Amino acid sequence: MIVQTSRFGPVEVDQERVIQFSRGILGFPKYKAYVLIQPEADATFYWLQSVDAADLAFVVDRSAAVSCRTTRCRCGKRPRQELGPHGSVGGERAGDRQ
Repeated sequence: MIVQTSRFGPVEVDQERVIQFSRGILGFPKYKAYVLIQPEADATFYWLQSVDAADLAFVVDRSAAVSCRTTRCRCGKRPRQELGPHGSVGGERAGDRQ
């Protein structure tokens, strides 16, 4: 699939790489589908790019990446959204939906 971006122009992305946020991202509830774009092979950050809005992207620091499937908040409560297989949120990849 082709994702339009304001930073890199059109970018070809495998449909299986789409990350779904069932409630959107805080402040952007309308936009639920994103992909991670690495600008250069040795880049220390990624862009979390909206699939639906070319000008909506967030910087993600590689050193802050989550290495496990679930995390706990400092208060001890489980977060509402957990990372599932393939980096999806809520355990669902875009290609798995029917």
